[in-house]
Amino acid sequence: MGIIGSGMGLLIGFFFGPIGLILGPFVGALAGELTQSSDMRKVLQAAFGSLVGFLAGTMMKFTLALVYLILFVNIFWKHKELFF
Repeated sequence: MGIIGSGMGLLIGFFFGPIGLILGPFVGALAGELTQSSDMRKVLQAAFGSLVGFLAGTMMKFTLALVYLILFVNIFWKHKELFF
């Protein structure tokens, strides 16, 4: 249920800006896990794992986009005479 809660938290978080996008999956996973278990340690562990996974994935996407941008600018710069 934490996965479903995390997804719902992310969708709801869109309406609250950048803070909602970061905290939405955490709160959603927390709420989803609380419906299945009353062990607060396991619930917090799952919610924190959801937050870390979301942030790590976002950082990897940003890094890859930056690499693509650098490659594009490098290739464009080599062939700029074709464009101007």
